[in-house]
Amino acid sequence: MSSLMTPIKIRGKRGALPAEKWHAGKKRSVNRNASPAVPNTISNAISRDFIHAAATSSQKRRKRDPTLSALEQLPVEIIQDIYHYSTNLDLPLASATLQAQLSSPHMYSRLTTHVLPNVLGYEPEQTASDTDLAVSARLFGCRFMTWAFFSGWLDDRLPVDAVRLPADYRDVWIGLKPAGNLLPPQRLLHGPWTAAKTALLSVLSPADSTHSLDLPLVNPLLGEVASEGALQAIAEGSYEALELLLSMGVRPTTEMFRQVIIDNGCNRKVLDKLHAAVTRRSGTRLSVDPLDPTIWQWAERAQHGRDDSGDYVIKTMRQLARDLS
Repeated sequence: MSSLMTPIKIRGKRGALPAEKWHAGKKRSVNRNASPAVPNTISNAISRDFIHAAATSSQKRRKRDPTLSALEQLPVEIIQDIYHYSTNLDLPLASATLQAQLSSPHMYSRLTTHVLPNVLGYEPEQTASDTDLAVSARLFGCRFMTWAFFSGWLDDRLPVDAVRLPADYRDVWIGLKPAGNLLPPQRLLHGPWTAAKTALLSVLSPADSTHSLDLPLVNPLLGEVASEGALQAIAEGSYEALELLLSMGVRPTTEMFRQVIIDNGCNRKVLDKLHAAVTRRSGTRLSVDPLDPTIWQWAERAQHGRDDSGDYVIKTMRQLARDLS
Protein backbone atom coordinates (compact mmCIF):
# COMPACT_ATOMS: atom_id res chain seq x y z
CA MET A 1 0.00 0.00 0.00
CA SER A 2 1.29 3.35 -0.94
CA SER A 3 2.15 5.73 1.94
CA LEU A 4 0.74 8.68 0.07
CA MET A 5 -2.81 9.68 1.07
CA THR A 6 -5.40 10.66 -1.47
CA PRO A 7 -6.38 14.35 -1.18
CA ILE A 8 -10.02 14.96 -0.30
CA LYS A 9 -11.97 18.05 -1.32
CA ILE A 10 -13.75 19.65 1.64
CA ARG A 11 -16.98 21.41 0.87
CA GLY A 12 -16.85 25.16 1.40
CA LYS A 13 -13.14 25.46 0.97
CA ARG A 14 -11.76 27.86 -1.55
CA GLY A 15 -10.35 25.07 -3.58
CA ALA A 16 -13.65 23.29 -4.18
CA LEU A 17 -14.70 22.73 -7.73
CA PRO A 18 -17.59 24.83 -9.08
CA ALA A 19 -19.72 21.74 -9.54
CA GLU A 20 -19.18 20.77 -5.91
CA LYS A 21 -20.13 24.22 -4.66
CA TRP A 22 -23.30 24.16 -6.75
CA HIS A 23 -24.16 20.63 -5.64
CA ALA A 24 -23.54 21.44 -1.95
CA GLY A 25 -25.69 24.56 -2.14
CA LYS A 26 -28.63 22.57 -3.46
CA LYS A 27 -28.57 20.34 -0.40
CA ARG A 28 -28.81 23.14 2.13
CA SER A 29 -32.05 23.04 4.11
CA VAL A 30 -34.36 26.03 4.09
CA ASN A 31 -36.10 27.19 7.28
CA ARG A 32 -39.59 27.96 6.02
CA ASN A 33 -40.74 29.36 9.41
CA ALA A 34 -38.22 32.17 9.42
CA SER A 35 -39.46 35.71 8.79
CA PRO A 36 -38.63 37.23 5.44
CA ALA A 37 -35.53 39.33 5.27
CA VAL A 38 -35.94 43.10 5.39
CA PRO A 39 -35.08 44.65 2.07
CA ASN A 40 -31.81 46.50 2.11
CA THR A 41 -33.51 49.80 1.19
CA ILE A 42 -35.78 49.74 4.29
CA SER A 43 -33.01 48.56 6.56
CA ASN A 44 -30.68 51.23 5.32
CA ALA A 45 -33.37 53.93 5.79
CA ILE A 46 -34.02 52.85 9.39
CA SER A 47 -30.32 52.85 10.10
CA ARG A 48 -29.89 56.29 8.60
CA ASP A 49 -32.81 57.72 10.63
CA PHE A 50 -31.49 56.22 13.85
CA ILE A 51 -27.99 57.50 13.24
CA HIS A 52 -29.31 60.95 12.29
CA ALA A 53 -31.47 61.16 15.44
CA ALA A 54 -28.61 60.07 17.64
CA ALA A 55 -26.24 62.52 16.00
CA THR A 56 -28.74 65.39 16.30
CA SER A 57 -29.34 64.65 19.98
CA SER A 58 -25.63 64.52 20.57
CA GLN A 59 -25.14 67.81 18.75
CA LYS A 60 -27.87 69.45 20.86
CA ARG A 61 -26.20 68.26 24.05
CA ARG A 62 -22.84 69.48 22.87
CA LYS A 63 -24.36 72.81 21.81
CA ARG A 64 -26.40 73.47 24.96
CA ASP A 65 -24.45 72.20 27.93
CA PRO A 66 -21.16 74.05 27.48
CA THR A 67 -22.93 77.42 27.29
CA LEU A 68 -24.88 77.03 30.55
CA SER A 69 -23.27 78.30 33.71
CA ALA A 70 -23.51 76.39 36.98
CA LEU A 71 -26.29 78.75 38.06
CA GLU A 72 -28.30 78.23 34.89
CA GLN A 73 -28.19 74.46 35.31
CA LEU A 74 -29.88 74.62 38.72
CA PRO A 75 -33.60 73.76 38.99
CA VAL A 76 -35.86 76.70 38.18
CA GLU A 77 -37.30 76.75 41.72
CA ILE A 78 -33.84 77.22 43.21
CA ILE A 79 -32.93 79.96 40.73
CA GLN A 80 -36.14 81.80 41.60
CA ASP A 81 -35.40 81.50 45.32
CA ILE A 82 -31.94 82.95 44.75
CA TYR A 83 -33.48 85.86 42.84
CA HIS A 84 -36.09 86.35 45.55
CA TYR A 85 -33.77 86.43 48.55
CA SER A 86 -30.79 88.15 46.92
CA THR A 87 -33.00 90.92 45.41
CA ASN A 88 -30.39 91.19 42.68
CA LEU A 89 -32.57 92.85 40.07
CA ASP A 90 -29.82 92.61 37.48
CA LEU A 91 -29.84 88.81 37.58
CA PRO A 92 -32.34 88.38 34.71
CA LEU A 93 -30.06 90.53 32.56
CA ALA A 94 -27.19 88.07 32.91
CA SER A 95 -28.46 85.72 30.20
CA ALA A 96 -31.48 84.89 28.08
CA THR A 97 -31.92 81.65 30.04
CA LEU A 98 -32.18 83.44 33.39
CA GLN A 99 -34.44 86.09 31.90
CA ALA A 100 -36.88 83.44 30.71
CA GLN A 101 -36.89 81.74 34.11
CA LEU A 102 -37.30 84.93 36.16
CA SER A 103 -39.70 86.96 34.01
CA SER A 104 -43.26 86.19 35.06
CA PRO A 105 -46.07 88.10 36.83
CA HIS A 106 -45.82 85.67 39.74
CA MET A 107 -42.10 86.34 40.14
CA TYR A 108 -42.61 90.11 39.85
CA SER A 109 -45.29 90.07 42.55
CA ARG A 110 -43.20 87.87 44.79
CA LEU A 111 -40.19 90.16 44.44
CA THR A 112 -42.24 93.32 45.06
CA THR A 113 -43.77 91.83 48.21
CA HIS A 114 -40.27 91.00 49.44
CA VAL A 115 -38.63 94.38 48.66
CA LEU A 116 -41.21 97.07 49.44
CA PRO A 117 -41.85 96.26 53.12
CA ASN A 118 -38.29 97.47 53.78
CA VAL A 119 -39.36 101.03 52.92
CA LEU A 120 -42.88 100.91 54.37
CA GLY A 121 -44.20 101.37 57.89
CA TYR A 122 -42.39 104.65 58.59
CA GLU A 123 -43.63 107.80 60.25
CA PRO A 124 -43.52 110.94 58.05
CA GLU A 125 -40.20 112.18 59.37
CA GLN A 126 -38.51 108.78 59.44
CA THR A 127 -36.15 107.70 56.67
CA ALA A 128 -35.14 104.33 55.29
CA SER A 129 -31.54 103.14 54.89
CA ASP A 130 -29.63 103.92 51.73
CA THR A 131 -29.45 100.22 50.87
CA ASP A 132 -33.21 99.71 51.12
CA LEU A 133 -33.84 102.91 49.16
CA ALA A 134 -31.46 101.83 46.40
CA VAL A 135 -33.15 98.44 46.01
CA SER A 136 -36.61 100.00 46.04
CA ALA A 137 -35.62 102.66 43.51
CA ARG A 138 -34.22 99.92 41.29
CA LEU A 139 -37.48 97.98 41.67
CA PHE A 140 -39.64 100.95 40.68
CA GLY A 141 -37.30 101.56 37.76
CA CYS A 142 -37.94 98.09 36.30
CA ARG A 143 -39.97 97.87 33.11
CA PHE A 144 -42.50 95.52 34.66
CA MET A 145 -43.41 98.16 37.29
CA THR A 146 -46.27 99.61 35.29
CA TRP A 147 -49.50 101.17 36.49
CA ALA A 148 -51.38 97.95 35.66
CA PHE A 149 -48.95 95.85 37.71
CA PHE A 150 -48.64 98.20 40.69
CA SER A 151 -52.36 98.88 40.98
CA GLY A 152 -52.91 95.13 40.80
CA TRP A 153 -50.41 94.65 43.62
CA LEU A 154 -52.31 97.22 45.70
CA ASP A 155 -55.70 95.68 44.88
CA ASP A 156 -55.42 93.18 47.72
CA ARG A 157 -55.18 96.08 50.16
CA LEU A 158 -58.31 97.85 48.88
CA PRO A 159 -61.84 97.18 50.11
CA VAL A 160 -63.81 94.90 47.84
CA ASP A 161 -66.30 97.62 46.92
CA ALA A 162 -63.70 100.36 46.33
CA VAL A 163 -64.02 102.45 43.16
CA ARG A 164 -60.34 101.92 42.37
CA LEU A 165 -59.40 105.34 41.06
CA PRO A 166 -55.81 106.62 41.28
CA ALA A 167 -56.84 108.64 44.35
CA ASP A 168 -58.02 105.45 46.07
CA TYR A 169 -54.73 103.72 45.33
CA ARG A 170 -52.85 106.75 46.61
CA ASP A 171 -54.76 106.55 49.90
CA VAL A 172 -53.76 102.91 50.21
CA TRP A 173 -50.13 103.72 49.41
CA ILE A 174 -50.01 106.53 51.99
CA GLY A 175 -51.64 104.17 54.48
CA LEU A 176 -48.69 101.82 54.03
CA LYS A 177 -46.48 104.67 55.33
CA PRO A 178 -43.65 104.84 52.79
CA ALA A 179 -40.40 106.30 54.08
CA GLY A 180 -40.11 110.08 53.83
CA ASN A 181 -36.99 109.83 51.65
CA LEU A 182 -38.48 107.38 49.16
CA LEU A 183 -38.49 109.24 45.83
CA PRO A 184 -40.21 108.33 42.55
CA PRO A 185 -37.95 106.72 39.94
CA GLN A 186 -36.36 108.78 37.21
CA ARG A 187 -38.37 107.11 34.44
CA LEU A 188 -41.61 108.57 35.89
CA LEU A 189 -40.32 112.15 35.86
CA HIS A 190 -40.12 112.70 32.12
CA GLY A 191 -42.19 112.12 28.98
CA PRO A 192 -43.67 110.83 26.90
CA TRP A 193 -46.60 111.32 29.25
CA THR A 194 -49.28 108.67 29.14
CA ALA A 195 -52.33 108.33 31.35
CA ALA A 196 -50.81 105.21 32.93
CA LYS A 197 -47.51 106.93 33.73
CA THR A 198 -49.29 109.94 35.20
CA ALA A 199 -51.49 107.69 37.34
CA LEU A 200 -48.46 105.83 38.70
CA LEU A 201 -46.64 109.09 39.47
CA SER A 202 -49.74 110.46 41.21
CA VAL A 203 -49.68 107.48 43.60
CA LEU A 204 -45.92 107.48 44.23
CA SER A 205 -45.54 111.25 44.51
CA PRO A 206 -44.32 112.04 48.05
CA ALA A 207 -45.96 115.49 48.07
CA ASP A 208 -49.29 115.91 49.85
CA SER A 209 -51.14 118.48 51.89
CA THR A 210 -49.01 117.85 54.98
CA HIS A 211 -45.65 117.02 53.44
CA SER A 212 -44.06 119.27 50.82
CA LEU A 213 -41.20 117.86 48.76
CA ASP A 214 -38.44 119.98 47.26
CA LEU A 215 -37.13 117.49 44.71
CA PRO A 216 -34.45 119.73 43.13
CA LEU A 217 -33.01 120.38 46.59
CA VAL A 218 -33.17 116.77 47.81
CA ASN A 219 -31.88 115.25 44.57
CA PRO A 220 -30.56 117.75 41.98
CA LEU A 221 -30.28 115.06 39.29
CA LEU A 222 -33.93 114.03 39.62
CA GLY A 223 -34.86 117.71 39.87
CA GLU A 224 -33.24 118.41 36.51
CA VAL A 225 -34.99 115.44 34.90
CA ALA A 226 -38.32 116.58 36.37
CA SER A 227 -37.79 120.10 35.02
CA GLU A 228 -37.34 118.72 31.52
CA GLY A 229 -40.37 116.51 32.13
CA ALA A 230 -42.43 119.62 32.96
CA LEU A 231 -41.55 121.17 29.61
CA GLN A 232 -42.54 117.93 27.89
CA ALA A 233 -45.81 117.87 29.82
CA ILE A 234 -46.67 121.39 28.60
CA ALA A 235 -45.76 120.50 25.02
CA GLU A 236 -47.89 117.35 25.17
CA GLY A 237 -50.78 119.03 26.94
CA SER A 238 -50.42 116.74 29.95
CA TYR A 239 -51.29 119.34 32.56
CA GLU A 240 -51.97 116.78 35.26
CA ALA A 241 -48.37 115.62 34.97
CA LEU A 242 -47.20 119.26 35.08
CA GLU A 243 -49.17 119.87 38.26
CA LEU A 244 -47.66 116.78 39.88
CA LEU A 245 -44.14 117.90 39.03
CA LEU A 246 -44.78 121.42 40.32
CA SER A 247 -46.12 119.96 43.57
CA MET A 248 -42.82 118.11 43.97
CA GLY A 249 -40.87 121.34 43.88
CA VAL A 250 -40.04 121.76 40.19
CA ARG A 251 -39.22 125.45 39.64
CA PRO A 252 -41.18 127.26 36.93
CA THR A 253 -38.95 128.82 34.27
CA THR A 254 -39.35 131.54 31.67
CA GLU A 255 -39.35 128.85 29.00
CA MET A 256 -42.35 127.19 30.67
CA PHE A 257 -44.26 130.47 30.60
CA ARG A 258 -43.37 130.94 26.93
CA GLN A 259 -44.60 127.47 26.04
CA VAL A 260 -47.90 127.91 27.87
CA ILE A 261 -48.58 131.42 26.53
CA ILE A 262 -47.16 131.32 23.00
CA ASP A 263 -46.95 127.68 21.92
CA ASN A 264 -50.03 126.25 23.66
CA GLY A 265 -52.68 128.90 23.05
CA CYS A 266 -52.34 130.63 26.41
CA ASN A 267 -54.12 128.10 28.58
CA ARG A 268 -55.12 130.33 31.49
CA LYS A 269 -55.60 127.48 33.92
CA VAL A 270 -52.05 126.25 33.35
CA LEU A 271 -50.71 129.79 33.43
CA ASP A 272 -52.31 130.27 36.84
CA LYS A 273 -50.70 127.04 38.07
CA LEU A 274 -47.27 128.29 37.01
CA HIS A 275 -47.95 131.62 38.69
CA ALA A 276 -49.03 129.88 41.90
CA ALA A 277 -45.91 127.71 41.83
CA VAL A 278 -43.75 130.83 41.57
CA THR A 279 -45.52 132.33 44.56
CA ARG A 280 -45.17 129.11 46.51
CA ARG A 281 -41.44 128.95 45.80
CA SER A 282 -40.78 132.69 46.12
CA GLY A 283 -38.24 132.06 48.88
CA THR A 284 -36.09 129.92 46.59
CA ARG A 285 -34.03 130.76 43.55
CA LEU A 286 -36.24 131.03 40.47
CA SER A 287 -35.32 131.45 36.82
CA VAL A 288 -38.36 133.40 35.67
CA ASP A 289 -38.14 136.75 33.93
CA PRO A 290 -41.52 138.55 34.26
CA LEU A 291 -40.30 141.14 31.75
CA ASP A 292 -39.37 138.64 29.07
CA PRO A 293 -39.56 140.55 25.72
CA THR A 294 -40.92 137.57 23.78
CA ILE A 295 -43.90 137.18 26.11
CA TRP A 296 -44.66 140.91 26.20
CA GLN A 297 -44.48 141.22 22.42
CA TRP A 298 -46.95 138.36 22.09
CA ALA A 299 -49.28 139.95 24.64
CA GLU A 300 -49.18 143.35 22.90
CA ARG A 301 -49.93 141.78 19.52
CA ALA A 302 -52.86 139.91 21.11
CA GLN A 303 -54.15 143.23 22.50
CA HIS A 304 -54.02 144.85 19.09
CA GLY A 305 -55.86 141.87 17.67
CA ARG A 306 -58.57 142.35 20.27
CA ASP A 307 -57.71 139.03 21.94
CA ASP A 308 -58.38 139.37 25.66
CA SER A 309 -55.63 136.80 26.29
CA GLY A 310 -53.17 139.64 25.79
CA ASP A 311 -54.67 141.60 28.69
CA TYR A 312 -54.67 138.46 30.86
CA VAL A 313 -50.99 137.76 30.16
CA ILE A 314 -49.95 141.35 30.86
CA LYS A 315 -51.88 141.33 34.12
CA THR A 316 -50.30 138.02 35.14
CA MET A 317 -46.74 139.07 34.29
CA ARG A 318 -47.12 142.37 36.17
CA GLN A 319 -48.32 140.49 39.25
CA LEU A 320 -45.45 138.06 38.81
CA ALA A 321 -42.98 140.95 38.81
CA ARG A 322 -44.45 142.23 42.09
CA ASP A 323 -44.26 138.74 43.62
CA LEU A 324 -40.58 138.45 42.77
CA SER A 325 -39.60 141.97 43.82
